[in-house]
Amino acid sequence: MAVLYTLLVVITGLLTLILLGLPREAPPDPERVVDDPETGVHLEPAEVYPDAGDESVSAAVPRQPEQPPPEERTPEADLRPEPLPSALRPIEEAPRLYVVLDDAGASLEEIEPFLQLEFPFTVAILPHLPAAREVGDAALESGRELILHQPMEALNAADPGPGAIELGHDEADVRAILERNLASLPPVVGVNNHMGSRVTEDKELMRAVLADLHERELFFLDSRTTHRSVAGKIAFEVGIPFMERDVFLDHDPQREAIEAALQHALTIADTRGHAVMIGHVMVSELAEVFEEIYPELAARGYRFEPLSEYFEHSVNDAVNDDDSGD
Repeated sequence: MAVLYTLLVVITGLLTLILLGLPREAPPDPERVVDDPETGVHLEPAEVYPDAGDESVSAAVPRQPEQPPPEERTPEADLRPEPLPSALRPIEEAPRLYVVLDDAGASLEEIEPFLQLEFPFTVAILPHLPAAREVGDAALESGRELILHQPMEALNAADPGPGAIELGHDEADVRAILERNLASLPPVVGVNNHMGSRVTEDKELMRAVLADLHERELFFLDSRTTHRSVAGKIAFEVGIPFMERDVFLDHDPQREAIEAALQHALTIADTRGHAVMIGHVMVSELAEVFEEIYPELAARGYRFEPLSEYFEHSVNDAVNDDDSGD
């Protein structure tokens, strides 16, 4: 037994010496190891993108921007997300931003600051206002597209203005109203509702509106003045091109609120690929915010487009889906 015990001790010692002599793997660097948020698996960040300077982004897990504490956060800080720099973001993956300016037509002076902006947007003109056609012509000359900002009856009994569609109107009334309103403006590519919560909640009225617009080959943007809107459901049944507003930019016209709303729109675009924003021509602060922030947004790879191009992407996506299934 003594011999066996001695032999066991010798073998154990030899194994220990052999193991101590083998090279050991360095422990993971806690700053280099990240957790996959979906699987919980540890991942080593892949090689960073070249030529990204101080704004390099890990190819394994996108780096999230640092956020100051809430009490120190400023609107300027909130407007600076860190998606991939534009040089690294393929054009087909660039988040698309659609800006619609509502309530145009009262005066040319209101819209002039917006017409100086460098990016495309869509102008929604109220019918039968004193400068509606003049504003429309100026917008078209600047390369912008027009939609009819169709007045509709509201829930709170507010006056939507001339040319409104109201409860009690039948299909013939709707057709006649739309005909007069469209004839009062330069050519438009679509329509969105001005006020209109009571109408957009009414299935029969919305069916009459959307069926008429479909015949005219116009799209419809639901301004989403009520969460009970049936416009999307009816648009699908009718087969008309349709979209919804994501963010009101100037519900509160103060600069800080506008910047916060714009940041919300950017977050939506980063997540979903696009965002539809509505602002108003009478809010001059909105034009100033866009003038200041546009160069940075363009440098970060955001792409502004007129509203009608939204549907071109939808068609292309559907075609690509069909091709991938063949």
